[in-house]
Amino acid sequence: TNLEAAHLWPDAWDGPLRPDNGVLLSKDLHWCFDRGLFTLNKELKIVVHDSQKKSDLFKYNGKKIFIPEEEELRPNENYLEVHRLFVFGTLKPIRKKTPEITKYLQQKGLIK
Repeated sequence: TNLEAAHLWPDAWDGPLRPDNGVLLSKDLHWCFDRGLFTLNKELKIVVHDSQKKSDLFKYNGKKIFIPEEEELRPNENYLEVHRLFVFGTLKPIRKKTPEITKYLQQKGLIK
C-alpha cells in the first residue's frame, strides 16, 4: 500500500503514538508534510508553503481533508499547532528537538 501515518507532533520530538497525532497520507505527501512543504490550518484545510506555488503540490492548497466522525481519531489541534509552528516552512527533514520547541511544549502543558 502507498499510505502512511504522518505525525503532526513529530515522533523524533517524542510526539505521542496516538490516532489524533496523525493523518493518513500517501508516501510522497508524507515526505512533503515532514519537510514542512504543507500543513493544516485550524479548519483542517491544506496550506501549501509559498515556495511551492509552481509545483503540483499547490493544487491541494485550500482543500479540506477528510475528518473522521470519531473525536479520538480527529487531528488534535495542539499537535497540529506544533507542526504549523515548528515544521511548516522549514523545507528540510525534521531535526532534533530544540530548546525553543521544548519550552513551547512545556508552556502548552504537552510535556513536563
